[in-house]
Amino acid sequence: MNMEVIRPRADWTRDLEVIFLIGAPRSGTTWLQAMLASHSAIYTGPETFFFGAFGAAEQDFLAPKERRVGLGEYLSADEFYGLMGELFWRSVSALPAPAGTPGFFLEKTTHHGEHGGFILKTFPRARFIHLVRDARAVVASLLRASQGWGKSWAPSGVRAATGVWSSLVRSSRSIKSLVPHPNQYTEVKYEDLRRAPEHRLAELFQWIGVEADPALVTRTVEDNVLFRVNGQGFSSIPAIAKNGGASTAGTYPDGFFGPAPDSIENVDLSWLQRRRVERLAGDLLRDLGYLKGR
Repeated sequence: MNMEVIRPRADWTRDLEVIFLIGAPRSGTTWLQAMLASHSAIYTGPETFFFGAFGAAEQDFLAPKERRVGLGEYLSADEFYGLMGELFWRSVSALPAPAGTPGFFLEKTTHHGEHGGFILKTFPRARFIHLVRDARAVVASLLRASQGWGKSWAPSGVRAATGVWSSLVRSSRSIKSLVPHPNQYTEVKYEDLRRAPEHRLAELFQWIGVEADPALVTRTVEDNVLFRVNGQGFSSIPAIAKNGGASTAGTYPDGFFGPAPDSIENVDLSWLQRRRVERLAGDLLRDLGYLKGR
């Protein structure tokens, strides 16, 4: 093998802390990613799906063997997770170098909420922003996606769509009990972010530890208004050019950006569909404050 074909780790990745933005799909994570990455201290890229892709490798590494075989015979835990971290940064190095000198890399893959333990063994100081949205709105968006651009992955039935929401919200919330320090996990509601975006965004910048005066926050919100977004997506999420051609990773399929309601009254579900979601996910909806007195 020609070792020169293996991408080296880019210098700009050397001193970055990593933040993972997680939550159920169709919860507004791309929008929040774009707003956070509008800050010069925060860099980002397209979803990597990294820890899901290498989850099987970790499971095999950890699985007990009946005899002395497997990666565990060749690598210690520190070596295995160190290699995972190095591979993550080499993968991220495909992004164009940032214009400035960021202090944080924001990784947004919704399903990384299922891999909190793997992530923390790889990056013990990793931080997590969990964006939560009402299950009824998420289910409506998933059903809509299943009829078009998301038909290869989005569930087309209420039960399955509710199951996706419940599973990812529960696994993402469980990370709070895994992090070594309480400040490594925070939870934000999509509805609160929509109704008071400047206030909530300022709180997140403060939680991350970057300076953001009110004018910057206001400009960031105005530059990332959802109804203005087109198929090219957000300018703060860079694309990756393939084989020297035009950058295409930042484009989004028709229908990716939907109506994005922040009120349950505007969610496109029938009365029966809403009641079914509430029955299937009632306990978690109540725990999150989305259902009261039922």
